[in-house]
Amino acid sequence: MHSSSNNSLYHNNFISNYAGEVGDSYSSEPSILPSINTWDNGYPSSGNYWSDYAGTDTSSGSVNTTSGPDAIGDAPHHIYFPQWDEYPLMVTYHGFTAGPYDFEIVSNSSVANLTIAVWLSSPTPHLQPGQQFLWFFVVGETNTTGFCRVTVPRAVINGTYTVFVDGTQVPVSELRESNNTHAYLYFTYKQSEHEVIIVSEYAPAFLAATMMAFATFITATTRAKQRHSRQRCWL
Repeated sequence: MHSSSNNSLYHNNFISNYAGEVGDSYSSEPSILPSINTWDNGYPSSGNYWSDYAGTDTSSGSVNTTSGPDAIGDAPHHIYFPQWDEYPLMVTYHGFTAGPYDFEIVSNSSVANLTIAVWLSSPTPHLQPGQQFLWFFVVGETNTTGFCRVTVPRAVINGTYTVFVDGTQVPVSELRESNNTHAYLYFTYKQSEHEVIIVSEYAPAFLAATMMAFATFITATTRAKQRHSRQRCWL
């Protein structure tokens, strides 16, 4: 940044970035004003992905006091004196919009087709007809360990979160710094190509309200899709 201050820059992917290519400018020339900007959005929102960042991720929390990864480097990334990205991402950032909601995924997999969907088929232990869930796909190098950190607006899904990868439940942790509006979820899996579903614990009151709203649509759609074992509607 040249002679430009008071900007906030975060959730960018800086690929093949080397010292001096991205940063704030300083000069000994009095006519050239220094640039002083903010390069992260605090914790747990995070900063940017820097492909030359060589830090590790073994702990979480704003001051790394909790054991376990959170997709954010344990040490700041030095940009240009005296500027730092205090919460650099370990892997690339993916931003999606579904309906009126924004979703953030930090993952070492490629991520595609994030959708808010409603389950239309027969009841399962975790999904009831009319229940809303988050649905997307990940692709990564086979037989390596993949991970996702997903920011879920609680207005879409709220409660105790369950994650399925190709229909199999996987352990998921919710970062302690999650708040009233967003949950920050972290989970791992063996990479290849997978379908991911995130759902909250079944709530009968929510189901009743949803069924009232979608009853006519669900009946019509179910008849048209009876040959499918899994039925969903996209919002």
